[in-house]
Amino acid sequence: MTYHGQGSSKGSSLISYADFFKHQLRQRAIGPKILLALMNPYIQWVIINCVAWSLGLYATALCIKLFGIAGALVGGLVTGSIVGVSQAWLIRRLFSIVPYQWVGWSALAGVLGIVLIGMFFVIWVLMTFVTGVAWVLSIMGAIFGSILGAIQARVLHPLVFEKVGWWIGANLLAGAFCAPLSLTGTSFWLPVLCSLGPLSFGIITALALRYLQHQID
Repeated sequence: MTYHGQGSSKGSSLISYADFFKHQLRQRAIGPKILLALMNPYIQWVIINCVAWSLGLYATALCIKLFGIAGALVGGLVTGSIVGVSQAWLIRRLFSIVPYQWVGWSALAGVLGIVLIGMFFVIWVLMTFVTGVAWVLSIMGAIFGSILGAIQARVLHPLVFEKVGWWIGANLLAGAFCAPLSLTGTSFWLPVLCSLGPLSFGIITALALRYLQHQID
């Protein structure tokens, strides 16, 4: 009986050691896969858009709080600049474009987007009583996104020609999802970065970016 107990103890020890080594091997296999995924340019695009749009939305809110209505224009400029700078270093690798053009047009789009949305401010206020805040934010986001996509398309057009409409449509759709998911699904203690808004913008535009790049490969 004693011998059998010792054998069982040794056997269980061997099994536990085997499980330990299997666990270590799994961990070592997962690590490189994560690093490899992070090296994917489209995964990087999603990440940088999550960060950029989160910073941009906070910057706009801060500018409006400090400067009132005029702060909205400054916020649009800041948001467009942050997004443009964040996207430029990666878009340059994918399409070999001039980065400062992407940044400049994105900053301009941020201002024009705010101006166009502001022109219909009274309509937005009235619509909230009929459709609710989320739908109004979705329309405003779609307008901002379409302007951003259309102006950025000036840089992409020489490379993808007639397919550039996909970029405009993707930004319109991304904006329509991003705005309500960012501004209605968060609270003071939950950063915009943790919402689905910037993530949805990054994923939708990443898919469009991948499609466009395949058109010139």
